[in-house]
Amino acid sequence: MDQVETEKRETRSKLPHENWNLAKFLAKYNTSDIYSTAQTPKGLSDEVFLLPPMNCGGFTSRLSSTVLWFSSGDTKSVIHNDGQHNFHCIFSGRKDWILWQPSETINTRAFGWIRGEEEAKTNPKFKDTYGTYVGLIDTEDVDTNEFPGWDTLKWWKLNMEAGDCAYIPARWFHFVEAPRGRSLTVHVWFEAGGKFDQRSCDTMEAQGHNTSEYLLRISDCTWGHEPDKPKKTKCKVRKPAPRKVDEL
Repeated sequence: MDQVETEKRETRSKLPHENWNLAKFLAKYNTSDIYSTAQTPKGLSDEVFLLPPMNCGGFTSRLSSTVLWFSSGDTKSVIHNDGQHNFHCIFSGRKDWILWQPSETINTRAFGWIRGEEEAKTNPKFKDTYGTYVGLIDTEDVDTNEFPGWDTLKWWKLNMEAGDCAYIPARWFHFVEAPRGRSLTVHVWFEAGGKFDQRSCDTMEAQGHNTSEYLLRISDCTWGHEPDKPKKTKCKVRKPAPRKVDEL
């Protein structure tokens, strides 16, 4: 596991553990504040499928990364946004989201937005802080006298339970929390591209695949596309396993 956070209430001030294995994580996660934000490990990536809308259309050529979010719950994120589109699926537990559309000016000082590395140069409170996010407010007790804009924003609430998946568009601001108890989710970050590739869907269907079914596991795909360093990714449909006699 390439990234295991050391805090369940995100501050972006503590560096994660690296190079853990899943057995070590499972032995510790129920009795500590560790929180997996690791790339979905081998083995588990064989068990998780891309959602059918990603089977074709060009999405599999722009796959950025896949992350295993795993903890004992009682987690809270900072308010932030991501540059990629996100399909987020929950396998155990519950997650509650608040979302704001990207046209809102949340990424300004008037809403408490900071650039961690720059803030650390002048504000000792943010020593070792990294990334861009809303860092000047307490998400559990927002001071609307100092930051009155938060009282005026239109927002959306999303509640997810085991078996749910959600599409989070790129650049939407969001805050995520999970109640106490095992929480296990997987997400896929990807770039949408400028045009839907219908030909890729026609090709898959001509090969006998039903593009409305679950066809592609996470482990069937390459990853690493970035907007500033485009790397074309790809997925390969596995041959279906032979059917047992009692399934015929």
